[in-house]
Amino acid sequence: DLVAAGVDVVVVPGVSAAIAAPAAAGISLTMRGVASSLAVTAGEGDVQPARLGQLAASADTLVVLMAHGKLEAITATLVEVLGRDRPAAVISSATLPEQEVVTATLGNIAEEARRAGLGPPATLVVGEVVAAAAANHRQVVALASFG
Repeated sequence: DLVAAGVDVVVVPGVSAAIAAPAAAGISLTMRGVASSLAVTAGEGDVQPARLGQLAASADTLVVLMAHGKLEAITATLVEVLGRDRPAAVISSATLPEQEVVTATLGNIAEEARRAGLGPPATLVVGEVVAAAAANHRQVVALASFG
């Protein structure tokens, strides 16, 4: 649309929010023995439940960009495929000073994000890597206390 409107467009290489948001929250998207595959999709626009379900079932870790506006519908679809107990995180305003992270299970992550007042932009991460990140954080804190 920009090119059609006569606006010059330049692509600048950088790190995608699909990688940066989880990394800023301490979540490794792939982790030996935990997750070896990753799928990324957008949470806005025409989100088709069947397609989202297929994508979620095909990967160990799922990242949904721009998930805030449809978080309840997205998580309801994912619960049908992955179950309520799958670890999940919502990262709001990733990499910014106001970044906030909420972790819960897929069955209650939308409610927890709403309760915390998370706003857009928000990235949803679903998979065992979320629980592994929390466990790693606890280990780092415990080790630091011996320092």
